[in-house]
Amino acid sequence: MANDHRHGGHIDHGKTTLVHALSGVDTDRLKEEKASGISIELGYAYVPLKDGEGTLRL
Repeated sequence: MANDHRHGGHIDHGKTTLVHALSGVDTDRLKEEKASGISIELGYAYVPLKDGEGTLRL
């Protein structure tokens, strides 16, 4: 079972930082994203749920 949690919002409001804090995954993969600090492509992170009942997709 997968649970989906989606983030939407204006540029530079901390969505990528929140996903990183929750999952440990840096969803900014492109060198341009790293250089500018602004996401260009969509990024996903998968987090196993503690109860073993699937994963959470951020």
